[in-house]
Amino acid sequence: MVFKTKIKRFQFSIDIILIALFAMAASIMLVSAYGALCITFNLSAPGPPGNTWWKMSSRAYFVNYAATYVGMNILTWVFAFVWGIVIWAFLTKKKWAHWGAVFTATIGFLSGLIPAVLSDTKGFTVPFPDAIGSPHWGRTLMNLVVLMVLGLVLIIPATRKGLLSFTAKGDRITGNVARQLVMMSFFFFWLAAFSFLGSEFMRGAHVVDGINVWQVVEVQTLGGIVTALVGSSMLAGGAVVYQIKRPSSSIITPLQ
Repeated sequence: MVFKTKIKRFQFSIDIILIALFAMAASIMLVSAYGALCITFNLSAPGPPGNTWWKMSSRAYFVNYAATYVGMNILTWVFAFVWGIVIWAFLTKKKWAHWGAVFTATIGFLSGLIPAVLSDTKGFTVPFPDAIGSPHWGRTLMNLVVLMVLGLVLIIPATRKGLLSFTAKGDRITGNVARQLVMMSFFFFWLAAFSFLGSEFMRGAHVVDGINVWQVVEVQTLGGIVTALVGSSMLAGGAVVYQIKRPSSSIITPLQ
């Protein structure tokens, strides 16, 4: 009995670690998408006429691969929130949850790898450097870690059994909309926190000719507000659903 309890605790710990990794991958992808907005979409800052971000930063090769950068940035935005769907799938015990995680991590990895290689080689015009330097590597490596962990979990019998049992129906979260909404609200609050924190530490990296481009754009602060509102709405929705479905005290109180 004690041995079985230890196995269940181990399996539960693996599942929680996976969900934490998913949330971390989502936050890094979101911050990475924010950070690449200015150069990807050629957002302008106040200054001399015709001064744009990629001209000021001497990265003209972006022009030749603009469509690729835009496509990868959009994928990064979308799949940062797809991680939320994957977490929801785990919480609601969907059979496709673990393969959905593999697919999402693969897209996240490729959406970072392609622009990372382009940036480090300046559009394949210079040799690959000895050390990686592009910020795109952040989400690339994070999703690679998730893929490696998922691979180990699916290969090792004990962890694979725990993952399959975690995505099997029959616990207190499955079918409980209130708990699901509360759990998902935490995910959006996490993204909101990263949005607000990122808006602080990323400003210093966006100063060009004395102009702080990040303070001009302010997209990340707006994104933090929006995701915080979504999280608040889900938390409030979970509380409302809980109150609606809560048994009436007059029903559960024994007759005197």
